[in-house]
Amino acid sequence: MTRSRTGKGASAVAEDRAAHEEPIAIVGMRGRFPGANSLDEYWNNLAEGIESIAVLDQEDMRAAGVPDHISRLPGYVNASPVLDDVDKFDAQFFGFSARDAALTDPQHRLFLEAAWEALEDAGYNPDTFGRPIGVFGGCEASTYLYQLYQNQDSLKYIDGMQLMVTNDKDHLCTQVSYRLDLKGPSIVVQTTCSTSLVAVSMACESLHRGRCDMALAGGVTVRVPQRGGYFYAAGSILSPDGHCRPFDASAQGTIVGSGVGLVVLRRLGDALRDRDNIRAVILGTGINNDGNDKVGYTAPSVSGQSAAIRAAYRRAGISTSSVGYVEAHGTGTILGDPIEITALTEVFREASDRRGYCGIGSAKSNFGHLSCAAGVAGLIKAVLAIERGAIPPTVHYTSPNPAIDLAASPFYVTRELSRWDRNGAPRRAGVSSFGVGGTNAHIVIEEAPAPDEPRGARPFQAMTVSARSGAALSAAAERLADHLERHPEVELADAAATLHLGRKAFAFRKAVVVAKDDLPGAVAALRSVATQPAQACPSERPVVFMFPGQGSQYPGMAKGLYDSETVVRDTIDRCAKLLNKRLGHDIRKIIFPTARSRKDATEALRDTRWAQPALFTTSYALANLWLSWGIRPSMMIGHSVGEYVAATLAGVIALEDALAIIAKRGQLISALPRGSMLGVMAGEEELGRFVKGKVSLAAINAPGFSVLSGPDSSISRVEKALQAESIPARRLHTSHAFHSSMMDPILAEFRTVFEGVTLHAPQTPFVATLQGKLAGDDVARPDYWISQLRHAVRFGDGLRTIAEEATPAGKDPAYIEVGPGNALTTFASATAKAAGRKVECVNSLPAAESQVPDTQTMLAALGKLWSVGVNVDWSRFHESEQRRRVSLPTYPFERKSYWVGALPDAKAKAAELRDTAKWMYKATWKSTQAPNMEPGALAGRKILVFEGAQTPGPSVITVLRAAGAQPISVRRGDQFKRTRAGYAINPAQADDYLRLAGEVCAGEDKLAGVVYCWNATPPADTALDDAATTALLGPMRLAHALSRQQTVRPLPLLFVARGTASLDPEDALDPTRGLGAGVARVLPQEHPGLRVAHVDVDDDKATATMIVAELAAGLPDPAMAMRKGQRFVEAFAPMATKAPGAPMDLPESPVVLITGGLGHMGLHLAEVMFAGIGARLVLLGRTTLPIPTEWAAASEDPSVSEGQRAILKRLAAMRAKRDEVMVLHADLNKAPEVMTAVDLAVQRFGKIDMVVHGAARIDAAAFASAADTGVEVMEAQFSPKIRGLYNMIEAMKGREPARWVLHSSVSAVLGGLGLAAYSGVNALLDVLALQQGKRWLSIDWDAWDNAAEAQSVSMPLAINPPEGGDALLRLLASPVGSRVIVAVNLEERLQAWVQHKQAAPSHGAGTELHPRPDLATTYTEPRNEVERGLAEIWGSQLGIDAVGIHDRFFDLGGHSLLAAQVAAEICERFQIELPVLKLFQAPTIGELAVIVAKAQAGEVDDKAAGLPFEQVEATELKGDAPGVAAKQGYRDFYDDVSRRLQASGVGEASFFLNYGYISQDAGEDESRFEVPERVFNRNSVRLVYELIGATTLKGKRVLDVGCGRGGMVALMAEALKAKAVGMDLSPEAIAFCRGTHQHGTRFEVGDSENMPFKDRSFDVVTNVESSHTYPNLRAFYAEVGRVIRKEGVFLYTDLLPVERWLEVRAMLPPLGFSILGERDITPNVLASCDDVAATRAQAFGGHDAMIDNFLAVPGSAVYEQMNSGAWQYRILRAQRA
Repeated sequence: MTRSRTGKGASAVAEDRAAHEEPIAIVGMRGRFPGANSLDEYWNNLAEGIESIAVLDQEDMRAAGVPDHISRLPGYVNASPVLDDVDKFDAQFFGFSARDAALTDPQHRLFLEAAWEALEDAGYNPDTFGRPIGVFGGCEASTYLYQLYQNQDSLKYIDGMQLMVTNDKDHLCTQVSYRLDLKGPSIVVQTTCSTSLVAVSMACESLHRGRCDMALAGGVTVRVPQRGGYFYAAGSILSPDGHCRPFDASAQGTIVGSGVGLVVLRRLGDALRDRDNIRAVILGTGINNDGNDKVGYTAPSVSGQSAAIRAAYRRAGISTSSVGYVEAHGTGTILGDPIEITALTEVFREASDRRGYCGIGSAKSNFGHLSCAAGVAGLIKAVLAIERGAIPPTVHYTSPNPAIDLAASPFYVTRELSRWDRNGAPRRAGVSSFGVGGTNAHIVIEEAPAPDEPRGARPFQAMTVSARSGAALSAAAERLADHLERHPEVELADAAATLHLGRKAFAFRKAVVVAKDDLPGAVAALRSVATQPAQACPSERPVVFMFPGQGSQYPGMAKGLYDSETVVRDTIDRCAKLLNKRLGHDIRKIIFPTARSRKDATEALRDTRWAQPALFTTSYALANLWLSWGIRPSMMIGHSVGEYVAATLAGVIALEDALAIIAKRGQLISALPRGSMLGVMAGEEELGRFVKGKVSLAAINAPGFSVLSGPDSSISRVEKALQAESIPARRLHTSHAFHSSMMDPILAEFRTVFEGVTLHAPQTPFVATLQGKLAGDDVARPDYWISQLRHAVRFGDGLRTIAEEATPAGKDPAYIEVGPGNALTTFASATAKAAGRKVECVNSLPAAESQVPDTQTMLAALGKLWSVGVNVDWSRFHESEQRRRVSLPTYPFERKSYWVGALPDAKAKAAELRDTAKWMYKATWKSTQAPNMEPGALAGRKILVFEGAQTPGPSVITVLRAAGAQPISVRRGDQFKRTRAGYAINPAQADDYLRLAGEVCAGEDKLAGVVYCWNATPPADTALDDAATTALLGPMRLAHALSRQQTVRPLPLLFVARGTASLDPEDALDPTRGLGAGVARVLPQEHPGLRVAHVDVDDDKATATMIVAELAAGLPDPAMAMRKGQRFVEAFAPMATKAPGAPMDLPESPVVLITGGLGHMGLHLAEVMFAGIGARLVLLGRTTLPIPTEWAAASEDPSVSEGQRAILKRLAAMRAKRDEVMVLHADLNKAPEVMTAVDLAVQRFGKIDMVVHGAARIDAAAFASAADTGVEVMEAQFSPKIRGLYNMIEAMKGREPARWVLHSSVSAVLGGLGLAAYSGVNALLDVLALQQGKRWLSIDWDAWDNAAEAQSVSMPLAINPPEGGDALLRLLASPVGSRVIVAVNLEERLQAWVQHKQAAPSHGAGTELHPRPDLATTYTEPRNEVERGLAEIWGSQLGIDAVGIHDRFFDLGGHSLLAAQVAAEICERFQIELPVLKLFQAPTIGELAVIVAKAQAGEVDDKAAGLPFEQVEATELKGDAPGVAAKQGYRDFYDDVSRRLQASGVGEASFFLNYGYISQDAGEDESRFEVPERVFNRNSVRLVYELIGATTLKGKRVLDVGCGRGGMVALMAEALKAKAVGMDLSPEAIAFCRGTHQHGTRFEVGDSENMPFKDRSFDVVTNVESSHTYPNLRAFYAEVGRVIRKEGVFLYTDLLPVERWLEVRAMLPPLGFSILGERDITPNVLASCDDVAATRAQAFGGHDAMIDNFLAVPGSAVYEQMNSGAWQYRILRAQRA
């Protein structure tokens, strides 16, 4: 292809030729944009100049969370580019549970779906591509995540790690790589607006460097809510009216919307070679950054843009003068458009002085700026324009921007759809995308080269469609029919090849076969199958080849295939050449006669001399054709002469020998006297009386289908007798009486044919029809074939043998008649019908009388086989053709709504400003009756007491002992140690808590309660750092440590403190201890197995007794106080306030100092007080601003950041009214800076009347779960909220203000996931205000909404700024005391979050319940209250509207994280103790209900105790010293594993400990897994079945080496009827096995290198997942070779490093093993580990590194090694020679 290089830039281009790289082909595309859900719709909108921006009404914006008072403000723009159905997703297609789908950011979901569709558009199935595919893309920060947090109470449980993986932008591409199993680079790109075009550039580079052979590149933006408007601000990039007008005189900005786009890229040479559908070619890319060569960070740069553009054309090796169109960045901004045109003109002028020759436009005129998807949207537009030869119009363009000298430039703006002529050169375009921050990208594309003409279309084509459900299959067929009808230019052969090679085969399948040019027929056939029901087919259905005998042959058989299929032609030609030596004639002239010789050929084919060689040749050729298409038989069977074809394919007879035998056989029979054969509709027993004399039983073909053979006269007599008895019979068209005594004369001579012929045992199983059994060594002897000629063909018996599931054909194979006619398929169907089954049968050729072409019959058979689950090697099928991939409809996803909160397209009713007076509450203490302790309530219970001097702890221990409990003392110390009374630990050491919990919870007696008294010494103004250890970090570490242990559930955990509650003015307070009160709110929310309460006490003597009584009662209340023997419970009472007015205790125009005064909340409240009470303001913050006189000008300066401009604008507005606003820079953590700031404020205003402390850290580093909170998170909360406040108090000494107002949070009352430290510091503020008295006020604010500041999500319960301002003015005007809670729906939230009582059902936003997924189990409705209660809990947690009593928890999408939450809720609702592992023992509602009912009745669950087993003696370990040490270490470890399991409560069911296996095939037949009900991990059983495969174990002697807890041995003995023996190094494991597994099993202690068995003792040896622990693998394999018999099978699976597997393959052959096969199942094992490993680890009493590695828990070293690909889990099958 020649490229123009004329013009001024030619020399520059020549200099860069060396850098020019191979072009990159765009071979697939997918995009969803506002107003366009397909690329056809996208092009139509572009061509028609349609703007896709929605004008929003009030209901739209209310539903999006934008209150009326916001949307009606001046400058609010009610427009948005809306992307349809962002809430919908095909969760089941990609393997998501309903809950996981609902938790996943729609950006991730849309990108994943688009990736799949783009690959399908390219015509590729990632599973079969076989080379690395890269993924490059990016998205915006998740706005959906805000919505999840706003609705977390409806979600009940959110795991932080899960939210990160499903919402964070870093996981966008790796999620695609994981879900689609793509092995190339997977890289997230983040360059803001240029993200997707930079991703394309990086993908091109990766292809050039060979890092991948195909790449997906693009981007996605989905903003939530979809229908929210935005605030216009002068100087910003946003448009004031919701329209984007690139290059126009009225351009004022853009609008931001949502969209997704991806392209599929390949190197051009590869794409041409593979005949891809090349949409366009990328010639070059340029990316760079502006640096600081511009006026501001967010501003564009002429030099930066021009450099990137210039680099792209130099790399492309073309002149800019050859470019006909540029798709510009084109944001329509006053600054951006002129700079872009200037940069483009600068580069284009280097090649040409021409004017107005190149079109320019921007898709942003159609739908605004799509942010991370903008660049790829422009690229796709440019590709579509090149393909269609037309340049679309730019919407809204009327006249040029006066700042752009367009007339003098090379460019013209397109106003209408215009034709794009080539003018002797290929169409070329440039595409630009420039990011905020200065990353610029430009890509040069060219139209695709003319493709080579396709060659080799078969006469008929098989159009195949498949899907994961019947409904999707119908939709796929209908969509394909529509597409073919709309695009008649698509050749059916190309479409068929694309469907075969470019689509994954799912379980629901249909195929239609039509003539290659019959487009109407294809459309009609596809529409017909779209209306037909479909059923899921099994995966890898086995196949049986059936070869017909004489009688089915006819002239012209397979002639069409001979002409069209090279394999058939070559095979028949070869056979004809070999037969010519024996027959002296070309057999092809008889098989394929001319029209003139057809009659003679028909006659010749009645003669066995010609018929048998012709039939063998044809069947053998057809078999080779099937084999060439990847259809390999699991078994074969042949009828009479057809059995020779089976034997030849099985390796019994060489082809040349087989042809010689067949030729002689035919000749000998031909020379015999003629006879007759009679087909009779009767069985063998019924015909026994006729088989006498010269009449022989020739064949038993099927039940009721038999054949008699003999002389004509004898057969005539039998025929009459049968007729007299009304037994149907008919003469067969044969020349001789085959398989009768009439064959006797030739048997001796026939034997001589085998002289010099070497026969072999079969390599592929087939049926020996002489007996109707599997062929063995007997077929390797001539005697068999002599008898086969003489005696009856027991074809029907052979079919019954095949039907036995133990045979290699397995369950439900498909039968292919490999030869002419359909007699054998009739027999197979009849045999199955008699057995009550239905089989799938196909014919390779039509019957003799049929007019259907054989090419059509063969293709129809292939399509039918594929549709019933037979694997087809489509790549080999298409080797004889060279077809093009074409763009076809992609998969019809069955999308459902998965959304948390208000739906994106919902409407809402008008919302009025709420009455804040109803939100005011004061904390009170309500006197209540103390619980009575029942005698014996704590008898024998183990209680942990953290005590010390001057705490109630020692008295609590005394009371506990008196109550019969077993108190364990824990005191502070320098290090962990045991004491006489219990333990001493260092409170600052986190590991001490873990060790303490591990030791205390060991043993059979479970820990039953904890009393924590370390904060209950007399109040003494505890230092912050001291309280941080005992009141904040200590409780969190303790809770985390206990949550990992097996204890009573829920475990009562009572925190006792002094100085945290004020019930009387005389109560001494210790504010820093308030940290513990806040933490106590969060711990039970994050650890559902704990029941946590906090109690503030005095030194009354009754206190200890009251504490113990609370513990015995199960801690019914979360917050209490005890004073003088009386019990009080914290309550929250509504508080009356005055309307906003003059503040109490403040003068007119008070001076108000606000820390955090430039933040969202601080600045808004400053504005409220400035306007409402005439406040003079001092705003402290760390932001440096210009001097006040420059605020107004700086607010309009585009070089200033957008956020700072907004602040300056508000400050300037206040200053314009009164110059009484002072902004001071100060770091509150630095006392000198605080002192200086206060001095300056006093110097200006003379005093400070009120301090409002609102400074706080709200970044991610300040928040974490309690388990993950350390010093860093704690310090982020302390600074500046606490330490800054202390500095301010110090700075105000001697000039104290009249009022202090502290911004606390409602989290001090309600807690919240991830808010432990945050709740603690806010509780500290509350106690501090109470301590300081009436001048102080701590306000526990509910969450604030930021909707007024930006286009963001509005929280349904949040306080909006006007409401917050109203509330503050009310509080300042009212006598409210020192603490107030300002919260929405506080009572309901207290019940739901803190008091753990069921709140009334909410009908607002929440998790939508989805329909029950398609399961193998039938839905059965719950039958009683317990089942209904369990079903309600499961449904709520899983997001499913109906749960049947037989549905398995994990089949419904449950996982270990949810299991813990479900178990906690069951305990709460039914008031029982239920270990989470019971969900694995009883994974259905029906099973679990029995356990719950027993627990309610007080019955003890014996399963938790384990079973006693007698001790087994350990064997002596042999080998070198290092090897013996390694074995001893592993023996000790596994002994410990066994002991821990027995103590866990699941030991009885835990006899499968391998990692497990999960099929990733939607068509997997789960019915083949017979899983015992008591098995703890069913995935492990699947792994065992996967290893055994088709190996028959019935009656075989089998040894399982490394048997562990004996699960595999028991399974082989019970389910597979093997004589099974298990051996393991661990005596504890063998003791368990002998005590548990009784059914014909035997277990021995033994060493894998020195097994205690005789030579040749076993038929099969298995080894599952233990050999990685063996010091000497070669010695192990040698031992296996010793104990296994000759031809015995070794079934082996393990996780080993990749290099180690190479060694294994090298070690086995020298030891006498031949490897039968192996495969990598790492993805299946990883899926199982993801599913169950973490929960299984709980069976061992919690995680530790060794157990986590032993079970491959996600995150463990073993798991990560496997996940990285460094280690592989493989199955290997070998045979002993």
